Amino acid sequence: MTNLTPSRKRNAFTLVEVVIALGITTFAVVTVLGLLPVGFQTMREATSQTRATIIMSQIQGEVSATPFESLPELVGQRFYTFNGLEVNNQDLEKHFEVTIQNPNGVTYPGSSTLQNLDRHLRKLDVEIQSPGGDTLKRKSLLISRSDMARTSNS
Repeated sequence: MTNLTPSRKRNAFTLVEVVIALGITTFAVVTVLGLLPVGFQTMREATSQTRATIIMSQIQGEVSATPFESLPELVGQRFYTFNGLEVNNQDLEKHFEVTIQNPNGVTYPGSSTLQNLDRHLRKLDVEIQSPGGDTLKRKSLLISRSDMARTSNS
């Protein structure tokens, strides 16, 4: 008689092993997919901050190119596209809102004894907001008449 119990060689994975491997793989894929929205949001915020920095540089360049007496003409609201181009406020493609203010009654350090300081020193407050109203950048620019003379002579 022949032996009916053949020796069993293991040539494949068992069903339990396959189910466990699929469970681990599914968990890893779901975790990675869950991180994608956070990554995209962070990328969007970083891009907006970069654009706001570029717009702030443009405004600083414009301030330094403007004659000292004409600085108050820069005060007001401006709108910029995502590419950093200035547009009018009726344009639907506006992305960034820039507010430039020239505050009244500004007290400068050590200015209590100086009179007529505004003839020689101006302050412009610049604020850049995203379309959602979040403030991305805020900067105060102090401009002196001597700085303007140096800039225009060079």
